Amino acid sequence: MKYTLIRSKRKTISITIDKEAKVIVKAPNLVSQKFIDDYVASKEKWILKNIEKMLAIAELRQSKKYEGGEIFMIFGKEYTMCISSIDKEIYVQDDKVYFPVVFLDNPKEHMIKWYKKIAKKYLTNRTLQIADQINLKPNKVKITKADRRWGSCSSKKNINFSYKLVMADKLAIDYVIIHELCHLIYMNHSSQFWDAVEHLMPKYREQKKYLKTNEFRFIL
Repeated sequence: MKYTLIRSKRKTISITIDKEAKVIVKAPNLVSQKFIDDYVASKEKWILKNIEKMLAIAELRQSKKYEGGEIFMIFGKEYTMCISSIDKEIYVQDDKVYFPVVFLDNPKEHMIKWYKKIAKKYLTNRTLQIADQINLKPNKVKITKADRRWGSCSSKKNINFSYKLVMADKLAIDYVIIHELCHLIYMNHSSQFWDAVEHLMPKYREQKKYLKTNEFRFIL
């Protein structure tokens, strides 16, 4: 199997599939080529599965032409795009998202702006609500255009969320919020951190799996 090898002073071997569906292997400097080849071969099933996933994501990215009939996700539900010649703002009604024809000059940026508006209101309010229930207080809640991370928490207690998170269902959103709030106590992914997450959301693994399974659908 073809792959790109990156050696460093690291202690373990890792395999990732990038956005172009290329296999990237990172390995310690002293590990033999044969050991690496054998390790990659042992992960072939996982690699092929994830290559297929990344190819599907790439195809979905290319298919977003902002034409009538395309599907967009909001809070875990599918909405069909309808191009409107009379409206001046994006909005949803029933199972449709209405998109002004005047926005077709730069459709993706207009759509991102709309999602960020929804995200700012919902994620800020929901984060502060959950934080109040568990006696935690983030410094700030910000919405970003992050593409590879649902959220993050800084040492200054600032919590950031990707605008794309509002494409997921609300239970999954709660999981990400709880995850980041727990980082206000544990700035790591130690067993204590995961114990805290599980205490607040006993079935958090289901939501974590949901996000991994459905992330390819949350694309503009």
